Amino acid sequence: MASSLNMEFLDALPERYGKNLSDWEPLYSLIRDHKIGRFLQSMGYTYVHVGSWWWPTRSNPNAGMNIHYLAPPLTLMDLVYDNVFGPFHHDLGRSVSILNSRFQQWKQLNYEFERLSQLPRMRGPMLVFAHILTPDDPVFRRDGSFVTAEEIFSLRYEEIYRNQLEALNQKLERLVDRLKSDSSAPPIIVLQSGEGPSPFRYRDEEEDFLWERATVSEIREKTGILNAYHLPGVDAKDLYPGITPVNTFRLILKVYFGANLELLPDRVFAQVSDRAPYSFFDITDRIGGVGKPEQ
Repeated sequence: MASSLNMEFLDALPERYGKNLSDWEPLYSLIRDHKIGRFLQSMGYTYVHVGSWWWPTRSNPNAGMNIHYLAPPLTLMDLVYDNVFGPFHHDLGRSVSILNSRFQQWKQLNYEFERLSQLPRMRGPMLVFAHILTPDDPVFRRDGSFVTAEEIFSLRYEEIYRNQLEALNQKLERLVDRLKSDSSAPPIIVLQSGEGPSPFRYRDEEEDFLWERATVSEIREKTGILNAYHLPGVDAKDLYPGITPVNTFRLILKVYFGANLELLPDRVFAQVSDRAPYSFFDITDRIGGVGKPEQ
């Protein structure tokens, strides 16, 4: 996300902070104060930030408008749930919806989709950033309703994950149709995943998982993303299958604003572990490369 919003590789971070720094704040800072936001605000665009339940993207102090679900941060809800209800009876805490972080995530996501569908009513040019952050433990049934913890324990993970994926795809399709039909000017729309699903071994080890030792299958699972564009008036030949997020806004600013920005090499990087977020290594060749622009 930091790379995409700033249209640059993140090489400068290990050079500045060293490869062994475990603090993620420099990355979060780049997510809050990013080049694409500064540029479009200087061009008269209103920056609308639709926040997630994750604190680094919950709100943005640089945005002209912040939209987020007014629930307590999930870290607070989890603390209350674990320490007040957990010691007495696990099912009791699960049944109290206001303290059920999964239920709040489900409500948060529905709220984001609803508010996004209303944005065409606003006047003037807008840059809208929305972090639709879906948890590894699915919260949607296939029909979009809330999936309970009991159902998760009774079904195969692949099934509940697929059900959530289908529900979210339907919500995204309806949202895109609404934005296209209700906007006064043809909107530019980018749907871009931050990452793919977490492999099972990663979910067991998390911060201690070493990506240098990951299998090709695990790396492909984690780095495979949706990267879809709706660019009105742009020739399809300007896009190519292997475009990576670092080039997303370089391309958009170049074709719509005439910005003097060349596309960077399409490469894929990973970090050694979550404990060393600035220890990058190139994995492009390990995953079989990415598509190249036509010459």
